[in-house]
Amino acid sequence: MLKRPEPGQVSVVSKIGDNVELLHLANNREMAELWLAKAGYSRARLEDVRAVTGVGRPSSATEAQSHVA
Repeated sequence: MLKRPEPGQVSVVSKIGDNVELLHLANNREMAELWLAKAGYSRARLEDVRAVTGVGRPSSATEAQSHVA
């Protein structure tokens, strides 16, 4: 990554073994869903980017996820 994702963006990620791979970073959920539909990753999920506080922890503990079959 060249720069830190901004709050409001949505990451498309996939778990590979014990690691999570970033597949795509979209400006919003709609764009992330469109990318995922076209790319066809069946085990990918969407994660909302949240504001970061102090030591790099998300400002909210709730993780928004969307699974695509």
